[in-house]
Amino acid sequence: MPARTGGVVVDAIACSLFPFGTVLGVVSLVTLSQPEVKARFG
Repeated sequence: MPARTGGVVVDAIACSLFPFGTVLGVVSLVTLSQPEVKARFG
């Protein structure tokens, strides 16, 4: 599994851990969806 996909999966799971996991998961998903980050992961 590519690293970015694994990060998205882990972040989605973290969103279920209220309240800190939700905040961390959302921030991570937003960060991983940025074009610059996508380019760095290839």
